[in-house]
Amino acid sequence: AASGAVPGDVIAFRHAGGEAVVVHRVVARVAAGLVTRGDNNDRVDCAPVLQEEIVGRVTAACRGARRIVVAGGRRGLVIARLLRLRRACRGRVARLARRPYRLVRERLARLPLPVPAGLRPRAVTFSSGGVSITRFIRR
Repeated sequence: AASGAVPGDVIAFRHAGGEAVVVHRVVARVAAGLVTRGDNNDRVDCAPVLQEEIVGRVTAACRGARRIVVAGGRRGLVIARLLRLRRACRGRVARLARRPYRLVRERLARLPLPVPAGLRPRAVTFSSGGVSITRFIRR
């Protein structure tokens, strides 16, 4: 049950006076309640979740026709940390690669590149003596 939520479990809760249901992962238990953080957030939530605010524990999520089992406990904490690490690495790699990518893109844009056969036009329209003529090209 949600009252036995441990760090790593994903819980749904509604803060007192709030209408929205929030789904976040428990990262710690403190005397005031449960400390939570969304898997895509860098910081923990500002207020601990009290036992009476918990709606339930999330065990699965549906995305389209797929049902995804949500890991809880220690395994859930490890997965959440890996997801944050992956996001941080992607951001750093993107920043490091931005300048070299732009330089290569600018240099390639200056090169005359041949048009692949599959992208060449099959029909050509030109004007001759004020008359437009369309010719179909056979391959």
